[in-house]
Amino acid sequence: MNSIRTAGLCLPLLVLALVSTACRDTASEPEPSPPLATVTPTPPPPSKEEMENATYKGLPNTAGEIILENGKWERETFRAGDWIRNVVFLVPNSRVVGQLNASDSQEGVAILAGRGAGTGELLSLAVIERVDGALRNTGTALIGDRTQIRDMRIEDRQILLDLVQAGPEDSLCCPGELVRRSWELDGGILRESRPPTDFGRLTPESITGRQWVLSEWDYLSESAPATPPVTLTFDEGTASGSAGCNQYRASLQARGPLPGQIRVSPPETTDNLCLGDAMFVEERFLEQMAGVNSFSFLMGRLSLSYQAGEAYGTMVFEARPLFASPDGGE
Repeated sequence: MNSIRTAGLCLPLLVLALVSTACRDTASEPEPSPPLATVTPTPPPPSKEEMENATYKGLPNTAGEIILENGKWERETFRAGDWIRNVVFLVPNSRVVGQLNASDSQEGVAILAGRGAGTGELLSLAVIERVDGALRNTGTALIGDRTQIRDMRIEDRQILLDLVQAGPEDSLCCPGELVRRSWELDGGILRESRPPTDFGRLTPESITGRQWVLSEWDYLSESAPATPPVTLTFDEGTASGSAGCNQYRASLQARGPLPGQIRVSPPETTDNLCLGDAMFVEERFLEQMAGVNSFSFLMGRLSLSYQAGEAYGTMVFEARPLFASPDGGE
């Protein structure tokens, strides 16, 4: 009898111990963490290579869509009793990226040039964005015929272009009006967002405020060596800089009647002894510089067209801040 009572007394104590232990275990368990929100990564902007092989539409002198291959598309069409070769190419160094839509993604913008019958070269803006992992040309707009690009950038979801374009009194061959124009992407349509800003006429003063570093002896055909650097600055009618070894100075003045026509005097130099590559670079530059007869702009770069003896060509210079070193440092 005593043993039964003892067992009965122990049973409540055992239940209490189990409940106490369960409470302690429950209290020690951490609260479950809320599920992590799924973060969709921002897609990268279209690369240069992707834009050189993308599909474009809405370009002048083309029907429907065209697909660039390594930055170029061409096709022959029979028109007016003759075969005409239509060519579209992505202008070198024209790609910029930035935000044009309300999303955080960045779009790619480039300039396409179209050539067909005649001497014209129609420039168009084209926007490429990544939609569901695929590239899509969401906007195209005509800039103009034989328009020069001084600068191109994206600010406040707008594309800004500083241009040299034909004014009311200019021939299409020889634009002379300095303007800034802007475009925005509005509901899938690329449209100009405000009237152009007029900055006057193209004169040699248009190249002031920059140091120009020679990058090509002749446009798209022969690069210039980075060392020794050849530089050019312009101020108050004088072009000066490093010819590769010596410093030089030359008078540079406008000559009419067409915008961009200039006359350069034979350069004067210091008399340091030049050897090796520096000597050959300097001799060639001074000869070509003395034959310069016009200037223009190529996607923010300065081009100087020259005649040296029987040779013709166009030297190309990259822009640097005025007080930067030729290699791009400050």
